[in-house]
Amino acid sequence: MIPDVPATEASRAAVHADAVARARVCMPGFTPSGDLLATETSLLVSGTAEGRAAVAKVPVDRRPFWIARARHEIGVYRLLRSSRAPVPMPTMLGADEVSPVLVISRLPGAPLAPERYPRAALPTASLDALLDTLEAVHRWEPGGDWPDDSDFPAQLAALGLLTPAQLATAARVFTFARQRLPLRLEFGDGHPGNVLAALGGGQLALVDLEFLARRLPGYDHAVLWVLLGDHPAHRDTVLISVDGTDAAWAAFWVAAALYAGRELVSHQRWAPDQARRNRIPRLRADLDYAMGQLHTLDTEGRIR
Repeated sequence: MIPDVPATEASRAAVHADAVARARVCMPGFTPSGDLLATETSLLVSGTAEGRAAVAKVPVDRRPFWIARARHEIGVYRLLRSSRAPVPMPTMLGADEVSPVLVISRLPGAPLAPERYPRAALPTASLDALLDTLEAVHRWEPGGDWPDDSDFPAQLAALGLLTPAQLATAARVFTFARQRLPLRLEFGDGHPGNVLAALGGGQLALVDLEFLARRLPGYDHAVLWVLLGDHPAHRDTVLISVDGTDAAWAAFWVAAALYAGRELVSHQRWAPDQARRNRIPRLRADLDYAMGQLHTLDTEGRIR
């Protein structure tokens, strides 16, 4: 659901003022310096705080799932205060968990692509750098009680898209992977719009941490496999980078089914533009393909 930012100057000013006021609850010195930017769930206001470039993130989608995600992100930023990330990530400057509003440092750079589902193919070097950046997060073993988001079978069931037999297959394959693979941190939403490249080069930065959590390996690869579906060569690159063991493939295809299903439900409920409506058949096909891979793993005896 894309926030409805008013078109008139007066109404936009009122929404802007309200967002700034909410940001100042947790960061009194926040000074806006830019216009509103609306994402699908939040309003973003650029400004400064404590002498640093900053962004206030004000949630407007009040559905429980997204409020929980906003609070999850605040918790992640608190953990980052005691664990230095292996790649550039914003720093939390202030937060109000009740609202929940977040003020973070603004990192330099431009997104690898402006869209969640890139229309144009990414340069090969950019996709390779993105995979390397995610791998750095995967190798990272910080201290602290990081959130666990590994209950894939329950999340699949909650989508309401699969038959009992399909859910049973997914659960068996998941159990096989879970018994053999340790959980690790997965970024969770590594679409190119959440990855910044600085103008002068250097390491890519990750922003929007509302899905960073401990999961089975392969989740980030599954996210990219779904989001890069319009670019078969990119999908091949993603698949090549998956560890080739049966356990790794089991984890990957369960994650791919989950993410494709989640995106399908989102598109079916909130499809305000033709591009989203056109994408629904492909997401359905991705879900079916992932379930086919799980069925093959299950019936060929590779998970026994």
